[in-house]
Amino acid sequence: MKENKGKELVQNWINTVERHNAEEIIKLYSKKAILLGTIAPSPLVGKKEILTYFIDFVKYLPTGKITYDYSQYYKKIIVASGNYDFVLTENGIPKLVPARFTFVFKRKNNKYKITSHHSSENP
Repeated sequence: MKENKGKELVQNWINTVERHNAEEIIKLYSKKAILLGTIAPSPLVGKKEILTYFIDFVKYLPTGKITYDYSQYYKKIIVASGNYDFVLTENGIPKLVPARFTFVFKRKNNKYKITSHHSSENP
């Protein structure tokens, strides 16, 4: 396993988000995943609720960049935590949103899916 696999998986998530297609983003999540999203008022559980979040989120034309990463590796689990900067655009005005993240990726059939994702704006 590559030592930077956690960062690689988070970067893949960012690349997917930057295509602004909620249906494509949701494919990265497991069936019973949980999302504590940056702009969500409460936890979202399952692909249907998470899809609803991303349908709204991509309207802000997000772009992102990892600024710090730290990953922990277990048998079939990678926990990737750190910071990323997102630029969200509303009414044509871009806004920088520095945030922190934790992703839990679980490997099944040699593919990693997000089982838990927490993202919150830095205090």
